Amino acid sequence: MSTESPFLDILFVYGTLLKDAEHLMSSYLLERSTFLGPGMMPGQLYKVDFYPGAIHDPASETQVYGELYQLSEPQKVLEVLDGYEGFDPQNEAHSLFRRTQVEIMQDGNLLTSWVYVYNQSPEGFPLIPSGDFLKYEFQQIKTS
Repeated sequence: MSTESPFLDILFVYGTLLKDAEHLMSSYLLERSTFLGPGMMPGQLYKVDFYPGAIHDPASETQVYGELYQLSEPQKVLEVLDGYEGFDPQNEAHSLFRRTQVEIMQDGNLLTSWVYVYNQSPEGFPLIPSGDFLKYEFQQIKTS
């Protein structure tokens, strides 16, 4: 379920919202939050388009790497990011991404965080084996 705790103000990001992604929406997030540092969640990361899609899988031996942010105005920021991520709380089944709460590992501690997980089948999309989107993108550019 996507709205377990409306007061949760921590967000985990792993793609175009990363601070070094140099994307308009990553700037939006940085201006409205406090960077808490790196984190990771169990699962797989896929290259969907110019953006990745993460599949959360608590039983996975692989990790998705990203960053944690504390949102200054969670409700307002999440509404904007819901639109950016193609998440409609009134129609989760047809949303591109789904905002949900996940336990994120940071410095040996588990933090409950919002995360946008890919809500479609990843079949046919390349797996990002490292679980690190920006590292993958850099390697793709380097080998082109």
